[in-house]
Amino acid sequence: MPRAATLDRKWNESANTLFDEWAGRADFTGRFDFWDLQRLGSCYLDTDVEVFALWTDEAGFPQIQLLESWRIDKPTIADDRIFDGVQLDTQGRVQGYWLDGQTLLDANALVHLCHVCSKVSPCIRSSMFHPCRWLAHLRPVGFCPMVTDC
Repeated sequence: MPRAATLDRKWNESANTLFDEWAGRADFTGRFDFWDLQRLGSCYLDTDVEVFALWTDEAGFPQIQLLESWRIDKPTIADDRIFDGVQLDTQGRVQGYWLDGQTLLDANALVHLCHVCSKVSPCIRSSMFHPCRWLAHLRPVGFCPMVTDC
């Protein structure tokens, strides 16, 4: 469990209290706490190989919205810079992801977690995925692929 560890004990207690309160309502849908989101994210990594997490403040405070990988899809518009729902800029850098093929999400607002490892699943090879999809934003933040209670 994350805990504040500064030299200021009073600040640490305040930060820990705020985190604990937030963790109980971290889910955008209101159904899960932060720890459930971690478990769900791990399950998505095990079953879908990737998962997306979107920060949102629609409720007036930051929350996490997990997005299944199947929701990132190519839109109907013709653009040679879109691969598997990933929008590239003119230099080939990831610009964003198309949610349900309709809404372009900024790459900086979305965390893309991917789990491609031959030690975990020998049948999964990187050649099965477009490089833009699984190399775009590998930022492992808290999701642990070792959880087994999916």
